[in-house]
Amino acid sequence: MITMYTKPCRVLVAGEREELRHVLAVVKRRGQELIEAADARDVLLLLQQELADVALLDLCVLGRDGLELLQEIQRLPHPVPIIFLTDSRDVHFAVEVMREGAADYLVKPLPADEILLAIHRAVAKTNPFSELGWQREREAELRQANKLETLGRLTGAVAHELNNQMTVMLGYSNLVLRQLTDADPLGEPLIEIAKAADRAASLSRQLLDYSRKQEEEPRLVDVNVLVSGMVKMVQRLVGEDVVLVTALEATPALVKADPGQLEQVLMNLVLNARDAMPHGGRLVLATSNASMQAAANGRPAAPGLTPHVQLSISDTGCGMDAETQAHLFEPFFTTKAPGRGTGLGLTIVRKIIQHSGGRIQVHSATGQGTNFLIHLPQVAEQQPLPSTDALGQRDSPRGCETVLLVEDNQDVRSMLCEFLRRYGYSILEARDCGEAMRLCEQHDGPIDVLVTDVALPEMEGPELAERLQEMRPEMKVLYMSGYTNPLSAGRDRGDPAAPFIQKPFTTDRLALILRDVLDR
Repeated sequence: MITMYTKPCRVLVAGEREELRHVLAVVKRRGQELIEAADARDVLLLLQQELADVALLDLCVLGRDGLELLQEIQRLPHPVPIIFLTDSRDVHFAVEVMREGAADYLVKPLPADEILLAIHRAVAKTNPFSELGWQREREAELRQANKLETLGRLTGAVAHELNNQMTVMLGYSNLVLRQLTDADPLGEPLIEIAKAADRAASLSRQLLDYSRKQEEEPRLVDVNVLVSGMVKMVQRLVGEDVVLVTALEATPALVKADPGQLEQVLMNLVLNARDAMPHGGRLVLATSNASMQAAANGRPAAPGLTPHVQLSISDTGCGMDAETQAHLFEPFFTTKAPGRGTGLGLTIVRKIIQHSGGRIQVHSATGQGTNFLIHLPQVAEQQPLPSTDALGQRDSPRGCETVLLVEDNQDVRSMLCEFLRRYGYSILEARDCGEAMRLCEQHDGPIDVLVTDVALPEMEGPELAERLQEMRPEMKVLYMSGYTNPLSAGRDRGDPAAPFIQKPFTTDRLALILRDVLDR
């Protein structure tokens, strides 16, 4: 746990007042003194007079080269640590200013806690009495970050493989269901298998979100349905000595958000509640549709006119004192023993809620439990929630074209080949990129479409598609992946608008998308 630097600092700020107004107000409320500078000349003048302990400089509004200004500051008799704020994500410039002596480099928009943490670090490094403690804290942070990165890679790999296996389960269930009559007694068990695969896919989405490989996918979500779907998992997490109660709104509680991230929020708060009740207790998950006034200047909103969905997570645990609540959402702040928590859970929770246009409040007292209240903007139009593919539907389109299928997972490849042949397609089957290249060169007839996974051992799917289309320009492409479309995320070289299907999928859905690609 990092103990935040509590001595008041004189913080020189040069930047866009309106854009930083909220975060600077929080910085000021935390006891820091703010000194405003109008431009680069003003910055140098105030620093020459030694009126600041640290400077926050916004490169976008200073009107001169940031490196040049930094070098001038470094030549002052008593230079102060400089933290640059910018809209740019230019890593090369970040390295350059850090090499020249900048204390930190932050990308806007960013929460006040990140600025406060940067101020703490910058001032601590200039304090000879705290330098050793800073180094130890920094080393501990780096070790923890390395552990989290390794775990993130592992969970991402596991989730990707889970999605492959769920694709196989959904695919074969779909194929068998199409062979049965409506009255066949085997139909219901197969549908239950497919539903279980769908629920497992939801778990893999949570793993991908943790590993940062799952792109944000805001959509219409009924918070009642989301909470109901997690009840069994929550009960297993909190244990038998905790009584779990749900009190859900009778009407749909609709919001626009990423369901995987909302599940992450709920899981974080449930785990905190469990830790607060080591000897058992009562956990209540409640939803309601409420009217809230839009929050202003970062202050809690009062009841008003804006419709919101309220999600409440209440426990009868040990509770928190006022001092703990004041630092609750700060990065790395934790009351748990060393090794039991990163201090990042609630920071991430608040970021997710704020990014979804909502806010989070906490009400607690020592020995009286804790209540987290989450408010998210309610979707006014009662739009129908997107439905999943109907299992075994009878009108899935067929085809007679030639498909080059490239998939390195044998189980997925076998299932897809079985499906495509049953639907009338001719199949060229490749387990890797080299085999796909050979098939493309040797096949005498046309190849109408390439169906390929995005992540392949030898090269990425988009690169393979480019090479194959040099030989066969008329060939169309359909990408698959266990991650949310990596092409749209800019991680791969392919066209972001290229046809894409995310694993796991049913064969009926693949039939529709494949037919659409071929008929364009």
